[in-house]
Amino acid sequence: MPMNEPIKVSLRTNRWAIVSILCSLCILILPIVMLGPLLAIIALSSIRHNPEQRGKILAIIAICIGCLVTVGYAAAGYWWNTNVRMPMLYGPSNELRGGFQNDFTAFRSGFYGDGANAPDSEISLLISNLRNRYGNFVAAEQMSSNDSSISKDQDLLNPQISYILEFERKQVSALADFLVIDPSQRKFAGKFKWIIILDDELGDLIYPASAEEAIRNFLESLEQIDNGN
Repeated sequence: MPMNEPIKVSLRTNRWAIVSILCSLCILILPIVMLGPLLAIIALSSIRHNPEQRGKILAIIAICIGCLVTVGYAAAGYWWNTNVRMPMLYGPSNELRGGFQNDFTAFRSGFYGDGANAPDSEISLLISNLRNRYGNFVAAEQMSSNDSSISKDQDLLNPQISYILEFERKQVSALADFLVIDPSQRKFAGKFKWIIILDDELGDLIYPASAEEAIRNFLESLEQIDNGN
């Protein structure tokens, strides 16, 4: 070989850079995605100290993808917690507070379908009955699974959830139908279709009134399931 011929150096790709991009591309598994940027930083440090290695671009891409996916998961988690998890945990708390403050628009805003279009007179009657029976509204909280009679096999996108409603003078049980996805229109709902306040002594209170038949049918089906067990 002639003395003046340049020596060709074969550069190899840094293994950490390869692993980092593979981790960042696992977008369905968040813990693995989060490893991508961390391994990419290790790769960049290694490449800086070993000029014969390549993979800097792969590492930078891994950092970008990993960070974007992580931020996307965080945003999605925040959105889900705000629009689905919290309403399901605490029921129509904000709606009832609005109703007790005579803000019927706020009350309707938490309902879907007929409940979102009910007249002020219907809401006013419901709030008046609640106030006269139990006092002002304080808080609502989902019943624990051990205390609830609702089947665990129910539709997760349209669950019926049991709540304890706390008022100044009394706590009462309630059952609400929460619609996550409207299958007929294929869109997100995240609101309540109906609610029934259960009171064996003074009588149940239902909102909206048009849902009474559907609620009664549902309660009958629960009784049949309980009797079957």
